[in-house]
Amino acid sequence: MDAREEFPSARAIIAPPIQNTMPRKYNLCIMSATAKKYLPLGIIIIVALALYLFRLGGFPLYDYDEATYGGIALATLQNHAFFTLHSLTGPWFEKPPLYIWGIMASIKLFGISEWSIRLPSALCGVSAVALIYLLVMEMADDVTTATLASTALLVMPLFYFEGRQSRMDIPVIAAILFTLLAFIKGRKDRRWFLLMGVGLATAVMIKSVIGLLVGVPIILFALFFKEWKWIKNRYFWAGSGIGLLLLLPWHLYELSHFGNGFWSIYFTQQVFSRAVAGFGGGITTITYLELLWYQFVPWTQVAILLLPLLYFMKRSDARTKIAALGLGTALVYFALFAAARTKLGEYLLPIYPFVALYVTAGLSSLREKTSSMPRWIWAIGIFVIFSTGLFYTLRVQFIDFNKWYPAVYAERDIGNLIAASPTTTAIYSYNIQNYPTLLFYGEKAIVPLQSTTPPQSGSFMLIAQKRSIPVLSQIPRYAQASVAYDSDAYILIFVDSSTSPLR
Repeated sequence: MDAREEFPSARAIIAPPIQNTMPRKYNLCIMSATAKKYLPLGIIIIVALALYLFRLGGFPLYDYDEATYGGIALATLQNHAFFTLHSLTGPWFEKPPLYIWGIMASIKLFGISEWSIRLPSALCGVSAVALIYLLVMEMADDVTTATLASTALLVMPLFYFEGRQSRMDIPVIAAILFTLLAFIKGRKDRRWFLLMGVGLATAVMIKSVIGLLVGVPIILFALFFKEWKWIKNRYFWAGSGIGLLLLLPWHLYELSHFGNGFWSIYFTQQVFSRAVAGFGGGITTITYLELLWYQFVPWTQVAILLLPLLYFMKRSDARTKIAALGLGTALVYFALFAAARTKLGEYLLPIYPFVALYVTAGLSSLREKTSSMPRWIWAIGIFVIFSTGLFYTLRVQFIDFNKWYPAVYAERDIGNLIAASPTTTAIYSYNIQNYPTLLFYGEKAIVPLQSTTPPQSGSFMLIAQKRSIPVLSQIPRYAQASVAYDSDAYILIFVDSSTSPLR
């Protein structure tokens, strides 16, 4: 007899091979159920990538944020810096560095272009769309509501428009949604609370205290879903501690190297002063309401129409809780932004994902309450709502953009002419308030003139608004200048010292 047959191995005795007694048909059913749950998400991600990346570099960077962040990323790379961001004039402390680091990485990988500078924000837009799906699945395990919610966020006009720009708003929203998802998943697997801390630190390192807004949906989730055990969970507090530890190195580094100069800009000017003293144009709470009504079509209108439904929704239904979470968070966010003295249209963007949760949970519940109604009527209603959203989304990006920013192409052209000019040629501007786009493309410092009095000597270039021509033409030195670029918005003139009457 073979010794191997007489003396079986110890491994075979201690742990005999486990045979799969589960029927193959049952395995296939599990795989099929998983595919049904996440196949819509895969399709939505593909569509979102196509929409967000389509002609992403097809229009110039413009004032204020886009050109500013692109210029900061380039200046930081040119200074071979990493921890401390730089502008053309020195260290830059207005925002945390994480989003700028993303732009720097994109430039390193794909080169300098509008496409590479916008790529991090666009990918965060796609991530936000996917995260809304995962949030609904975690809270309700409802594929229909999850699909509607992520699709709704995809075709919200200004969310898509801002996501295709180099701004911090959409990235911080994606970080907030991930933090909320990690918190909710921590109910079942407490290790997710550790990732919650990472998400929180990411949100703060993208846009400072705005990242802390995640606390609102967390509290409302606990309230509506009656989940308060996390308060006593050590993993939750460990995750919070991890978030704090991740935030400390950069903040302590900047404080130790730049002291009050850093803190006065980073917090006092950019956070405290904006909240209390005000900064920006004449936007009011009424402006916010008008923006939601006219630029948030059709979601504001649908959200209002669904309000009476909340009374009739089952309190125990997960969709009711999702709707309450979405509406409650949107209202609290709006109240906070309306109370702040500084008001900008982009500040309303964190409201949008939660409006998507509220509206789509309401629509899904409405379908159940009208189950006797033919399915095709409900399908037509959904098609009309989402088609309207898609129409306005594409219109805002590819039609309205040219109306809102008519000067952006002129700024790029003038900037390219400035970049090609001799380095010894001084560049001045007159009656132009913001010119980060000119700085980004021009790659040279621009000195604003406080009056029409020209510099006393030397050749120079002057950028001015087109409507300033009648004033400038009355000044001999400008009248003898040559026009280098002329557009409906701006004019670029070159003043040669050899033709100057002051020579």
